[in-house]
Amino acid sequence: MKTLNIVIFDPTPSGSKGGAELSTFSLSKELSLLGNTLFLVYSSYGSLVPQYSNFCKHATAIKQAELDKRQPIRSILLFIFSLIFLFLFYKKNKIRIDYVYTHSMNHSLFCGIFAKIYGAKLIIHPRVPPAAKPTIQKKLGFFFAKNTIVPSKSMQELWYPYIRSKPTVVYNGLDPAIYLPSAEALKAEKTILSYIGRIHPTKGIEVLIEAFISCLNYRKDIVLNIVGSPYNEDKDYFVFLKKIAQAAGDNIAFLPHTENILNQYQKSSLTILPSLWPEPFGRTIVESMLCEVPAIASRVGGIPEIFKSFPNSELFLTDPNDPQMLLDKILFLIDWREKFPRLGKELRQYAKSNFSIKQKALTIHELLCSSNFS
Repeated sequence: MKTLNIVIFDPTPSGSKGGAELSTFSLSKELSLLGNTLFLVYSSYGSLVPQYSNFCKHATAIKQAELDKRQPIRSILLFIFSLIFLFLFYKKNKIRIDYVYTHSMNHSLFCGIFAKIYGAKLIIHPRVPPAAKPTIQKKLGFFFAKNTIVPSKSMQELWYPYIRSKPTVVYNGLDPAIYLPSAEALKAEKTILSYIGRIHPTKGIEVLIEAFISCLNYRKDIVLNIVGSPYNEDKDYFVFLKKIAQAAGDNIAFLPHTENILNQYQKSSLTILPSLWPEPFGRTIVESMLCEVPAIASRVGGIPEIFKSFPNSELFLTDPNDPQMLLDKILFLIDWREKFPRLGKELRQYAKSNFSIKQKALTIHELLCSSNFS
């Protein structure tokens, strides 16, 4: 099998940032296991850097990889300095680079220029929808991209108008050895429903809270755990959520983000992703499936594609911003262990068969080695 030298650029490699960073890390690790040589470049230190260092030949910090209109002169100088520093570092160490890979559109211009002057090819793997009006910086980044990979057909349709060639769809993959089932939920005194993810208005958490409060009229033995932490700009939204959750008393708990999220899945009876925006994929849904816990999610973005081949997939999908429909789905599935005792194992097997990180990394490796991408 042909092996490649790949620079992975992640501006802030942190497990607390979201699914994009975790998915990039998982993919990078598997690409290294396929015999490829990887190099990490980042501009802000994050919690995943030590883990990257376990399989990357170098982990290199740079000063600036994005032009900032608030500080134009300073950002331009640091941008150029970082390009020169990185170029000289790799040249000094006589490192061949085949591809520069990034998921960050904000930094695609930096990655594109570096790839061009070093004689490598740029691969952009955006894991968020495009902005309504992409900046000039992003548009120039698109120009340098040899090819683009996206995590769903929904994202393919959204991104195609902005780039030179039709993006290739490769669904996100996860490691079934990390996300394992447990009997924790059976030991719990109350039935636990969980939202796990970013605290952000696009996630529709207020819709879930409204549906859950209505659910308490039918079931008193349930609690809702909202697991996640807001960024600074989303703290007002977090305060709003806590205020409306007061109507449920102690039945709703807000728990801080943790990078060791496995136990939260294992003790849940259902997980819920009530998104309002076009989710690029829906990583937490597959994490939940692998833990043998059903997930209810909004019919937006790439989410329906996750369920497309699973029998009776409509049971798990709800219209966005529809608390009544979400309530109906919760009430139907909350006792799934009695109604559908094999459902948990079927979900795990489905996720293993369709969203294995080993399978997805091999697909991407083969794409990078193919004549279409080279």
